[in-house]
Amino acid sequence: MTFLAILFWACLLAVAWSYIGYGRWLRREAARRPTLPAPLPARHADLPLVGVIVAAFNEEVHVGARVRNLLGIDYPADRLRVYVGSDGSRDRTIAEATAAAAGDPRVRVVDFPVNRGKASVLNDLVALAREPILVFTDANTEFEPAALRRLAEHFRDPSVGAVSGTLRLRDPGGGSNQDHVYWEHEQQMKQVEDRVGALLGANGGIYAIRRERVSVLVPDTVCDDFIMVMRAATAGARVRFEPAAVAWEDVPHDMAEEYIQICKRLWGSCEPDAIVADRNSGVLIDHTTAFFPERLKATTVLKERNAERRRVMIERMGFDRFFREAGAKEL
Repeated sequence: MTFLAILFWACLLAVAWSYIGYGRWLRREAARRPTLPAPLPARHADLPLVGVIVAAFNEEVHVGARVRNLLGIDYPADRLRVYVGSDGSRDRTIAEATAAAAGDPRVRVVDFPVNRGKASVLNDLVALAREPILVFTDANTEFEPAALRRLAEHFRDPSVGAVSGTLRLRDPGGGSNQDHVYWEHEQQMKQVEDRVGALLGANGGIYAIRRERVSVLVPDTVCDDFIMVMRAATAGARVRFEPAAVAWEDVPHDMAEEYIQICKRLWGSCEPDAIVADRNSGVLIDHTTAFFPERLKATTVLKERNAERRRVMIERMGFDRFFREAGAKEL
């Protein structure tokens, strides 16, 4: 068999694993596990203070509705704060956000005059927030009324460090983009990963993290949802998926717009900081995406709680090479 033939079959098998093998393996693992109990509904006094973080760039069309949606959410008013940061917007983003807040003291709108990128704005807004639970969302996202409450209820369990909500996509214009169809499959996979204790990421439009688990992002970070949640997981915190915490976004109208989003996701999955290491626990996870067998290996490492066995697994699976490339000096 020639090299090209071997390469062809290897690529074909990689695709088959991604779309068929990985899902079947994961569902088989989930069937062996007991169903995780849902968090009990929390009383007003049991709900934590929550700070919602929104980074916006030229979002005059969406940001007003985003602020009004958050202020109208089913969550105690005295336990909710909203932080909106404009990343050097050149349109009416600040004006629209301020008008939507209508003087509500729970909303803080910050105008960063220089465009530095989303990660830098998130870092600055996190530094301003003092709430113990931070919820990250986008300017074009809409929460269902119970979304914040469903996220927050998980944090009554002290072992939980991050919670991903459910992001649903809709196509109001009836365009050519069918991304919302595949996205439903992604949500189902997250639910199964949650059941086996191997959730490796969050939905960028709706996820929550304990403040002490939030880390500073590198300025050129693209996928903040991957990086921050993975850091929380590798530090020993549990990551949960909450299907009842629902948010909505409109899909790009056509495939030209969707192509830009796909490029961003692929670039983000290849960021050096996507190789996450915790020197104290010895955990190392490469979460590059389900297209590669490394995701299966990463899931196996994440499930292993014995530090010495994790160290051996890291070396045998070849993750020690990624660790060195990421700039770490020791396991």
